[in-house]
Amino acid sequence: MKNFNKISITIVSALAFILVSCSGDSEPVEPVPADVNPPATYSWLDDNGEETVSFGGQTTRLHQAAIICSKMGSSEATFSEIDEMFNLGEGFSDPALNYSNSGKKVSNKTGGYSAYSTEILTMFNGWITEFTSDVIPAMVAGTVAEPGVAGVLPDGPDMRELNAKGMELDQLFTKGLIGALCSDQIIYGYLSEIKIGDDVDNVRPESGGYTTMEHHWDEGYGYLYGLQPTQGVYDLTQTGGDKLLYKYYAKSNFSDIQAPIYDAFKMGREAITMDASNGGTNIYSDIKMREATIIKNHISHIIGQKAYDYLKGAADHLDAGGERNGDFFHGLSEGVGFVVSLQFTYNDGAPHFTYSEVNSMLETLSSGDGLWDITSSELNQMASDIQASFNL
Repeated sequence: MKNFNKISITIVSALAFILVSCSGDSEPVEPVPADVNPPATYSWLDDNGEETVSFGGQTTRLHQAAIICSKMGSSEATFSEIDEMFNLGEGFSDPALNYSNSGKKVSNKTGGYSAYSTEILTMFNGWITEFTSDVIPAMVAGTVAEPGVAGVLPDGPDMRELNAKGMELDQLFTKGLIGALCSDQIIYGYLSEIKIGDDVDNVRPESGGYTTMEHHWDEGYGYLYGLQPTQGVYDLTQTGGDKLLYKYYAKSNFSDIQAPIYDAFKMGREAITMDASNGGTNIYSDIKMREATIIKNHISHIIGQKAYDYLKGAADHLDAGGERNGDFFHGLSEGVGFVVSLQFTYNDGAPHFTYSEVNSMLETLSSGDGLWDITSSELNQMASDIQASFNL
């Protein structure tokens, strides 16, 4: 009996050892990290040979924005027309752009990730109201702009339409959207933790197509490259009618960051796709987030550089005894728009300038008679602050 018990214990122990050993052998083995080598162009196919990159919504909004920005400088525009396009996404001559067909509009993405989204949207809508109610009548009447009076001033072959503060509202609106739409959506939306963090689904459906994380990354890409004639590549000579971020990205003074931004978008997408191919692992997460930071910093640099250039240029113009003419107001209005965009930049997790700091600059620029009496010392101080923050 004792021998039988010993034999039984031995058999049970052996079975237990076998079971444990088999259990250990069946544990999934983490793939060994490989080099991340993105393709030559921004294009990835699934196992069915179908393209997985998609950012149609971003292309639609960039088209809509370009038309709205043009309307903001037209004497033939009306409040109802611009309001309908911006806030409802309707009224476009191309039916495909209308919200009823596309499900897209610009207003709900303007400052969408800011804690002050309501106030920011109110500001843009205020510019629409002021342009259509004050500036357009002055344009039609041919009123000469002067301090406290909306009107027009010549600038070579062009006419600059100014509000009572000497500001071209289409420039504030357009340059403000570079930050409030493009930068905000890329930096604080699609390339942020909430859209590409490790908790976001990155398991490819059995039927193929893109994963949620891949799609989010592509949508971020779309807010910069969405109007390029050929998807997946970029052409610095063709803006595709883009009036926002790509227009400035493509300028020669940003030649040192054009390829790095594109390459970072490709590298980050490849890292996400490699994790998706491994069943949704996070092996390449650090690479993804590293490339996202590169993109955020470079895009922020574009905004910071242009804000500095326009403010400093206006200050230098005044210091040289230049007059406040159409060219002066046009350039400085562009600078005011880029000041608005500063709050949507990225500096180690926070904007270079907060909403409150931007508002303080805007108050300086608009106090009294606005750009009619802004001083070179005030402009130089703002330019200096921007230069220091962006290390320009």
